[in-house]
Amino acid sequence: MYASLLTMLLSCGAPEEIPTKPDAPPPLETNHGTPAGHEFTSFEGEVHWTWAFDDSPDSLLCDMWWEATGTPINKCPDCTWAFRVEMTLDESRSSYDPSCLGAEAEADLSWRVGLNENFYGYNVPLLMYYDGAIYEDWLPGFVSSWTYPELVWGGGWLAMPVVQGDQSYAYTNYWYGTATVK
Repeated sequence: MYASLLTMLLSCGAPEEIPTKPDAPPPLETNHGTPAGHEFTSFEGEVHWTWAFDDSPDSLLCDMWWEATGTPINKCPDCTWAFRVEMTLDESRSSYDPSCLGAEAEADLSWRVGLNENFYGYNVPLLMYYDGAIYEDWLPGFVSSWTYPELVWGGGWLAMPVVQGDQSYAYTNYWYGTATVK
């Protein structure tokens, strides 16, 4: 029995060489439908943020919506477009607690965002944001879906389990946005 097993194993021969992947560089640009030579002048959309740290995954301390309007800027070096986006809280759709962002009167936000269509050659559009407080640079923010003129972006954590001491919590910190960028 062992002799027939040994004969079978030896008759298999050496495996063929696995062909290597050609070293093709990643695409430098992607085509997301932007008209050639287009100048971006408008950003209109909405931003949604949910936040919670509770023992119930369905309990949201903050569920906030903003109307977002942008003014073009020429600051993001690797971006297809960049805007200063003013976000005005939509109080009728938002559930607000002062522990979220401070006083409700201070809940309006201003961001500088840009779209990098091919972040580091990965062919993935990313919504970049400018961090002027710590890094003073453009940082990757959110994975995006971009087909001119529609932008959808988002990311974060939804009901991520967290254990603190002997207590279990659900942590949510999720941003989501849509915009028409022309």
